[in-house]
Amino acid sequence: MVAKKIEDVFSILKTLDQKPLHTKLQNLTAFNHTYLIITKNVYAKLGKNYFQKDALMEKIDINFVNYYFRALNSYFNKKNCPPAWKILFDSCVEDNKFQFIYMALGVNAHVNNDLPQTLHDVMRGSRFQYDFLLINEIIKYSLHEVVRSLHEKNRLMNVTKNIFEKLYAYYLNNLISSWRKDAWNSYLKLTEDKITVQKIELKARKKAETIVSIRNIIDLPRILKTG
Repeated sequence: MVAKKIEDVFSILKTLDQKPLHTKLQNLTAFNHTYLIITKNVYAKLGKNYFQKDALMEKIDINFVNYYFRALNSYFNKKNCPPAWKILFDSCVEDNKFQFIYMALGVNAHVNNDLPQTLHDVMRGSRFQYDFLLINEIIKYSLHEVVRSLHEKNRLMNVTKNIFEKLYAYYLNNLISSWRKDAWNSYLKLTEDKITVQKIELKARKKAETIVSIRNIIDLPRILKTG
């Protein structure tokens, strides 16, 4: 399960959207479908003069998604994977969390753990920063669709989520924007040898440990203060 071209990214995510339903990782769908929604909306902007560097965007997307796929492959094959990812996968198997927790755990692992490394793999300097910030806008308008796609098993929680959709989207947008800002800064530190991959993984793990402890969407802002 490796993406080699831009078309692979979307097709593998679509396959995984169904595959986890037939495994102990069925709760992974909460994150995977979120990824699929945002990817769909990013791809809709390619070739439309929205981004300054479409080719670089595609290269980064392929590299980025493969961090997720490698972590998932490692877990399925009982090999070591980054701690933040392992916390998500183990939580999915335990099956005792709300769907927004699984989603937040996945976003944390992918953004805080993988994104700085992806940027470091693919480029140097700040020439992608303009397009990087544009993605924040795509994420922002994608989050209402994301919240609506989360189906909580607890009926009361699901009703609450639907009633407070705007609040969910607001908190999640603030959270993800903050994490992406941190990821950009970690990337810059990585290029300057001011931080190691191990420290990046440790920070993502600490955030994951905080996420699994929260009980309500209202608690999400305190994750910003962790690690």
